[in-house]
Amino acid sequence: MGLHLFGVSLFLVDLKNVAGRVLEGIEVRAEKTAVIPHHRFEALLVERLQRAGSLSHWLSRIRLLDRDEDVNEFWRMKPWTDQMTTLGGKDSSVLVHQFVGNRLKGIRFLR
Repeated sequence: MGLHLFGVSLFLVDLKNVAGRVLEGIEVRAEKTAVIPHHRFEALLVERLQRAGSLSHWLSRIRLLDRDEDVNEFWRMKPWTDQMTTLGGKDSSVLVHQFVGNRLKGIRFLR
């Protein structure tokens, strides 16, 4: 699964080592593909990151976006991320993450 923030910072999570849990009760097609509902992946993230103790830190940072001054700062920085997209367009290296226990760890680079 890959996520983007302003078109920058692709965040890939390799689910192979938790596939049994994620695919529980989901039909796997003949071509060995499946559609995983977003809420299943979100529940897995919340459960694992909560057990690891990282979820509260992430949520506290996200809550800052509810305050006007922090939202304004966020939008003030958006042109910087737009420039990073333009400048970084030639290097398509992406760090892939995987659950190791309850934590997400970088496991390899994709080019």
